[in-house]
Formats: sequence, structure tokens, C-alpha cells
Amino acid sequence: MLTIVDCKTGNLRNIQKAFLRLGVEVSISQTKEEIDEASGYILPGVGSFANAMANLEALHLIQSLKNNIINKKKPTLGICLGMQVLAEVGYEDGLTKGLGVLPMEIKKLKSSNDCPIPHIGWNDIVYSPKSILFNDIPQNVDYYFVHSFHAICSEKEIISATCEHGSKFVAAVEKNHIFGTQFHPEKSHQYGFKILQNFINYYKSSQKSA
Repeated sequence: MLTIVDCKTGNLRNIQKAFLRLGVEVSISQTKEEIDEASGYILPGVGSFANAMANLEALHLIQSLKNNIINKKKPTLGICLGMQVLAEVGYEDGLTKGLGVLPMEIKKLKSSNDCPIPHIGWNDIVYSPKSILFNDIPQNVDYYFVHSFHAICSEKEIISATCEHGSKFVAAVEKNHIFGTQFHPEKSHQYGFKILQNFINYYKSSQKSA
């Protein structure tokens, strides 16, 4: 079963309801045993990178998630802070190691008079035509963002979508079975739900070939 990883960073029920609306039952767990038994993961979250990683460490989930995502190649979708913790390091509230499953680091967005931080609200994105998450979605669709930090990817080919807020930043990433969105698809109406459906489709196809 797909499992929402509860690292005590909020909005879990909204994610669960979004998947239920799409006809998919997902569990919520913060126990190592249930995480190990899961066949795929959704990592949601709002708040601080350092706090999220501290919570995962306190729950003894870091090595379990790394093993299951990297070695066992279980499909994974990170949303907002959940995407950020997939990185190698983050700089929010000091330098903190992430899960290290994607080649990226998390740094603060640059602010300006026209583009205040945090970046809150609707903004359009441009995605790669090779993207799995954005399959059958028009270009330049608006999605809902709430964040002050963004991903800097050392492997540019994993960037599947970009957005502009003062300057261009990474809006989504994809590498093999690992996906991430800086925006909140569960709050982004029709095309946000289409992204979740595309992840579900990928997950189901991976289970058939496993």
C-alpha cells in the first residue's frame, strides 16, 4: 500500500483525502515496521527542513526510508517540504543533512520588492515534455505554492519543471522512481489532482512489473 510518511509536519489528512478522491486508499504511518512494509511513499510537509529531519531521526525512520527508496526503489512522491527533505542538505535553521536520495541542496529564495518571501499563492510553471508527473497537462498551468526555500540540483536532468518568483527556481523533480513537487498538488485543483493521478498510474505500473 502507498503510505504517507508522518514526520509531524502537518497537512497529512488533506493529502489522504486527495488520494481517496482519486479512488486510492493510502495509509498514514510513522512506525518503522509499517514504513518497511509499504510499497510506496508520499512525503508531505510544511515547516522547517531541520525540524522535519529531527522528527524523522527521533522516529528512527531515516535509514529505513533511505534503504527503501534508494535500494528497494519504492516509488516516492515528495510534496513541498517533503520534496526538500529528499535532498542531500538543507540550510534552513542551520546546515542539516537530508535523506540524500536526490542530488540537490535546499537554499533560501532571494527576495525583492516585487517578489516577497515567503512565496505564497498561485504561479504558473513550465515543465519538461519528458515528464511523467505532467503527462497530459497543458503548459503554463497555475499551481499553489507556500515556501521560502527552494532546491538547487547538481544534476540538471532531474529538473522536470520550473517556476519564476523573482528568479527561476525548481518547481518539480523526477529521477527514476523518485518524484517531487515544490507546490501543493492537493491544493491545486484539476491539474494538481492530475499530477497525483499520474503518480498513481506510475505506482500501479511499477507494482505490476515488480
